[in-house]
Amino acid sequence: DDDYLSRRLNEQAAPLQLIVQSYFRRVRMLAAAWKYDLLIIHCELFPYFPAWFEQLLASAGIPYVFDYDDAIFHMYDEHRSSLVRRFLGDKVARVIRGARGVMAGSEYLACYARKHNENVHLIPTVIDLDRYRTIKVHEVRNAFTIGWIGSPSTAPYLSLVSEAISALGRESPTRLLIIGGAPPNLEGVEVVVKKWSESTEVDDLLECDVGIMPLPDESWARGKCAFKIIQYLACGLPVVASDVGANRDVVTPDVGMLAQTNENWLGALRTLRDEPASRATLGQAGRLRCEKFYSLQSQASAVVKIFNKAMSSKSSTVAL
Repeated sequence: DDDYLSRRLNEQAAPLQLIVQSYFRRVRMLAAAWKYDLLIIHCELFPYFPAWFEQLLASAGIPYVFDYDDAIFHMYDEHRSSLVRRFLGDKVARVIRGARGVMAGSEYLACYARKHNENVHLIPTVIDLDRYRTIKVHEVRNAFTIGWIGSPSTAPYLSLVSEAISALGRESPTRLLIIGGAPPNLEGVEVVVKKWSESTEVDDLLECDVGIMPLPDESWARGKCAFKIIQYLACGLPVVASDVGANRDVVTPDVGMLAQTNENWLGALRTLRDEPASRATLGQAGRLRCEKFYSLQSQASAVVKIFNKAMSSKSSTVAL
């Protein structure tokens, strides 16, 4: 519920009582599962619990579509505890095997799912174009503004580019706008931190000249679905991102640049700082790419087809 999510986003531990209540509320919801034509399970029903309930749904003939946008299988098969790895290492695979269809947010996730289910669909994370109506107007300003949006759990990735951003700041006025996370240690750079809010995130992003998505090249990060990049594209911002996972699929040369080394990052940011016209060109192409591939409007019909196929044994169908 909202209380639990608020605590997680503020890096606070949820009381055991709240977690137990959430589990029991989920059990009560599942007791009515037979009334519905289709269930959509996002990631899992009960974290750190065997896939018994998902398997029960499958064995009872209650169809469900499995949807995920993080490499949650690594929560278990790469867990530091040998007991978790032993008893839950194949949990996500079991959930996927029982699904009538799987929606994976990236190729990395789809590749894992295909090992356990033949009805796997690559459905990228999307934004609603109706919420992203204003496009960035790129112009020369006193300070070059680098933007990042995310959560406290992903903010530590900013340390991967702190050296490059600091070097840029020593050359000319540079500003780092962080939405939804804590800043890294930076010298010579104006750092602005804003609390994330659904009502202000678009306006906050439009203050930026470029959007960045640094990631380490490790298993969990490879499963990321590049949502912040998609938000940047929707706002008409050029992108610089780590050459990892779904970033490689979303970022094409006409919308931004991929970086592997500190020198790559510094060179890409320097180019975008010095060429407002290039920022505008990349931003316009990024918006078009978002509209075509990464919007609710472009993917809705594909999702409806997946739902209807999953319900093919029943009389009900879904329509747009």
